[in-house]
Amino acid sequence: MVDKAPEEYPAQDLLDAKQARKQLVANIGGAQKFSDATEARKAVQRILIRNRIIFQRYGPSPEDGSTESTEIAQTWSRRVRTEIIPNNRLILALVDANSEFASTDDLEAIELLRQHTDDLERKHRDRTLEGPASRFPSEVENIFKGDSA
Repeated sequence: MVDKAPEEYPAQDLLDAKQARKQLVANIGGAQKFSDATEARKAVQRILIRNRIIFQRYGPSPEDGSTESTEIAQTWSRRVRTEIIPNNRLILALVDANSEFASTDDLEAIELLRQHTDDLERKHRDRTLEGPASRFPSEVENIFKGDSA
């Protein structure tokens, strides 16, 4: 049906619908509910460690945004699309599903992560980011730590 009437089903509309569906599935099935903040923190930390290792191996220099080579830059962009963004979305869903364990600082950090993830999507998927992307918010490292309320 779509192939027979492409003007009625613009590619961007189909991509938007697909992304919305993926987000719905992630929100329903991807975010585990935990019984305490310690377990929620462990889950978030595992994802953050994976993202950090990917960034350290392939990411741009924190000082000037440069990479060692075009190949590394291409690998970084691919890893952002296939791993970093989905991992960040999972962190967001985990915090949303376990918000009763989150402090005000945690909720503020997660909103910074949400903005950072949106910027990454615009830059690496849509290629429409205007201006520099926001940096990873270091406050996310303390989510569910419980030091502040």
